[in-house]
Amino acid sequence: MNILIVDDQISVINGLMSSINFRKLGYQRALSASSADEALGIMAQQSIDVLVSDIEMPGKDGLQLNAIVREKYPEVLRILLTSHAIFSYAQEGLKLGCFDYLVQPVPYGKIEESLAKAAVQIKMNEKARKISSLGRFFESHRTQFLNTAMLNLFSKNSEVKQESIRLLRQAGYDLNLMSCIKLLLVDVNEKQAGWKMTQDEAIMAIKMTIRTLGLSKSVGYIIGKNRYDTFVILFFSAKAFNLSITQLETLYSRLETNLDTPVSCYVGEITTLQKVRDVVNRLHSSYKNNISREPGLISVPMGKEEERVPTSLEEFINRWEALLKADQKSLLQNDIESFLDRNLSNSTNGFSNLCMLHQRLTQMFFNYFYENGIDILALFNESMTYETFMESYNTIDSLKKAIRFLIAAANSSKKQEPEASYVERAKTYILENTDKLLTVKDVAGYIGLNPEYFTRLFKKETGHNIKDYILQCKFTIAKDLLTNSNLPISMVALELGYSNFSHFTQMFKRVEGLTPKEYRSLEQKEEG
Repeated sequence: MNILIVDDQISVINGLMSSINFRKLGYQRALSASSADEALGIMAQQSIDVLVSDIEMPGKDGLQLNAIVREKYPEVLRILLTSHAIFSYAQEGLKLGCFDYLVQPVPYGKIEESLAKAAVQIKMNEKARKISSLGRFFESHRTQFLNTAMLNLFSKNSEVKQESIRLLRQAGYDLNLMSCIKLLLVDVNEKQAGWKMTQDEAIMAIKMTIRTLGLSKSVGYIIGKNRYDTFVILFFSAKAFNLSITQLETLYSRLETNLDTPVSCYVGEITTLQKVRDVVNRLHSSYKNNISREPGLISVPMGKEEERVPTSLEEFINRWEALLKADQKSLLQNDIESFLDRNLSNSTNGFSNLCMLHQRLTQMFFNYFYENGIDILALFNESMTYETFMESYNTIDSLKKAIRFLIAAANSSKKQEPEASYVERAKTYILENTDKLLTVKDVAGYIGLNPEYFTRLFKKETGHNIKDYILQCKFTIAKDLLTNSNLPISMVALELGYSNFSHFTQMFKRVEGLTPKEYRSLEQKEEG
């Protein structure tokens, strides 16, 4: 790096040249000029990184010099050094985008501090330019780059894997060996008659599908191809995550629609990038064993037999029967409602399909009530008569309402859990979902209780208001992140489900008595 000092007083230049160790600060050459014109002449011949200029000089003054340099050499960092503490000078310096403004007499130590900061900024700017250049190269070779990077992530060679991670990080993918990942292989039947998508078009269709899943903002993904010419989707995050059955079913059905061809989707279990090779080998083995290339959604856990995730109505009914018998009624309700929204809301045979589903669900629930010795007719009341239920096949909403009634009836007919176990389940659910803006209704719905009753029960068992407890859980995590990480406060807010930064700040101050910024400053001061 080179620095140029401009001042019409030779004594000032000599003082700076003799008192400041420019090489120690990272500057290879220190040049000087006694006028603006002389400085511009030097800059036309020499590469200058930092310009230190007086303001009041004969001919062109320092502000005029800075304006010219800003126009002709925008990458040069400019520092104003003057003996006149005039506000208009400082104001004009700010307008010109000067890096710093120092008023004489100023200790040489302060000048060195400013020059050191300038040297750091120059290196950061250079790194940013390199990353930008790499980004432009990446955009023009994206598919080839990601295919190569994906294969290298699965390499036995740790150095090859580390280099791939480094390149991906430079390209904007926040990965490291301890990143949580979930791997999917998507085998597209490219030989189907009439299928004409290019690789880039297929990748774009896969991206569009993923964007409809409603994934957390903390979950990223990379799409490439492996050595079997099969598409690979690598989901990753700095913290633990997973894809629900509903999300996987949605992904599968929409992939077939958006790619316009049958698809086999092999799903690996959640792991870390460090252990991804074991998952890759397991998925490849499952893929090779499917010699008929039969379409489907196939879960491939480690050390267990692969399992086909339901994609037909018969498979879903079998799954729902198992959930009902296992008393997983909250999951059952979400599963059925997701199926209705996903598979019937836009169906061309919606009414006939709804009638069929109503019939199968009625049979499933009534068999469950019979097997458990529950009087079916005694379940119905004014809120849902037997006749209303039997006619609830007309719309999706009416069938949802009927299913919710039956699930609630099944819950009320079962032996009640001890009240304390409801509270413990609620606490666990709250702690596992601090990245969501949970309501009392959400928590009560999860454990299958009326919200008003649950609120009283929680207060009775814990002595705490449920809303306050939810906030305390969130802000315990927030305080830990503010104290022990360098995450921007806006990112801390997003980690806790607050997309509105102002709302997060207000709620934090209401609970803790300080804003997040004040809390971080106080903690850092105490640690110092």
